[in-house]
Amino acid sequence: TNTALGAQGTATLVITDNDAAPSASNPVDGNEFFVRQQYLDFLNREPEQGGFDAWVNLLRNCSDVNNNPACDRLTVSSAFFLSPEFQLKGYFVIRFYLASLGRLPNYHEFISDSQRINAPTGAEVVANQTAYTNEFVQRADFRATYDALSNTAYVDRLFQTSGVTLANRAQLIADLDSGARTRAQVLRELVESQQFFQAAFNRGFVASQYYGYLRREPEPAGFQAWLNLLNANPNDFRTMVNGFVNSIEYRSRFGQP
Repeated sequence: TNTALGAQGTATLVITDNDAAPSASNPVDGNEFFVRQQYLDFLNREPEQGGFDAWVNLLRNCSDVNNNPACDRLTVSSAFFLSPEFQLKGYFVIRFYLASLGRLPNYHEFISDSQRINAPTGAEVVANQTAYTNEFVQRADFRATYDALSNTAYVDRLFQTSGVTLANRAQLIADLDSGARTRAQVLRELVESQQFFQAAFNRGFVASQYYGYLRREPEPAGFQAWLNLLNANPNDFRTMVNGFVNSIEYRSRFGQP
């Protein structure tokens, strides 16, 4: 780099680029890098050594790392969304938005809310879930939708928004009227019901790919296209995961795509 002084009060900066040509390799192609990134992007934490080693060894010993349903990267990556840990954290957050507000969280909401639940022990995660539930019903957008409703209307609006009607509707309303349950507790019961877990599953799966791989919220057309594919082919998650993990947008996060 050479700097030549010009007229008084000015300076001309001449930059000589001595860098070598960009490397054709991408660090995400390395097994260790790839596995660690799954932990960071989907679980918001560094890997534990045992799990990290197990996933890396699985990839190293895979007969075809790009196209073997038993052990390739698509299987490894999808396992993070399907893991109990993600279900308790990231998917838990997604379901709150879908059930009560009828929309997905944006990327900032998803990351911020997931971090509120994240904790090193199961007991702490459960405690954080309870605190999150109580805080969620105090948010402005939730209160604007539900505060003016009677208890009966509140329960029915939740069912309408979520697309799921629980069998104990009458009991939920009676418990709200008597004070046996709070509105936060009713919302959480809906969110954690097996009915809604399954009803929201494909939407949550697709959204998690955007949040995890691309670090942004979905664009409507792309989200709907992937959702349509997953709805039509419930067992073909590999096509969708492949579309993200091998996308230029994802690979460009780490180097040359």
